[in-house]
Amino acid sequence: MGSDTWFRFYNTALDHPKVMLLNDTQFRAWLALLCMASKLGGIIPNDIPLIAMTLRKSPQKAADLFQVLLSANLIDPTEGGYVPHNWDLKQFQSDNSTERVKRFRERFRNVSETDHIQRQSQKQKEKSNGALLERFEEFWKICPKKTGKGAAEKAWIKAISLADPNILISRMMRYAQACRGKDQAYIKTPGPWLNEKRWLDEDVSRETLNGEFQVKPCDDDEWFGRWNAFRNKQIWAPEWGPKLGEPGCLIPQSVQEKIRQHSGAH
Repeated sequence: MGSDTWFRFYNTALDHPKVMLLNDTQFRAWLALLCMASKLGGIIPNDIPLIAMTLRKSPQKAADLFQVLLSANLIDPTEGGYVPHNWDLKQFQSDNSTERVKRFRERFRNVSETDHIQRQSQKQKEKSNGALLERFEEFWKICPKKTGKGAAEKAWIKAISLADPNILISRMMRYAQACRGKDQAYIKTPGPWLNEKRWLDEDVSRETLNGEFQVKPCDDDEWFGRWNAFRNKQIWAPEWGPKLGEPGCLIPQSVQEKIRQHSGAH
């Protein structure tokens, strides 16, 4: 048995008028003769017994089928035998199949690798965006005026490319403290606050004395709220002064005692 070889069979063949007129037996015979021609260099020999063996038919039936295909101009006579119609045109030798398969596999491999890289990149991007949006929720919770969340979220994505999320959260907390008791009409919504880079504003909650910033007085509940913000979210605004336990801590002793009792209970 010879080695397997390829020959071109076009997907438009089934729609060709000549082929559409063939019945099932005639169509199978035509395919068998195409395979024979492929094995014999494009030639179908003028040998009815050999053709009958190829078609698995008796010599008489093989001769009848062959005559039908010849009359349909699907087979053409030539020197030394016959040839499938337009065989040389359809079976031109442009390259070998091994090289075609190699090139196809290489293209498929490259596409697969590219798709994998793109998927991984997309997953990392989604993971990163998810983490950043979690920080946005922290930011949103402390905003003194919770209006326009969608616009604020877009502004947040833009702002975090310009400033650290911790700074944005800290400055919004500072702004929220300054807005206590203020008419809502004069409080910035989060979106414009971010778009206008208001985190860069001078500290509105501090006064200066002899060139140094001084923390404005606040009640015990406010101090305790600041400590809770630090305990839960690790946010401690610079204007609140040194943290609990650090030299120069401005947290009142009464609040410090309350914090110790609360920490001991947990």
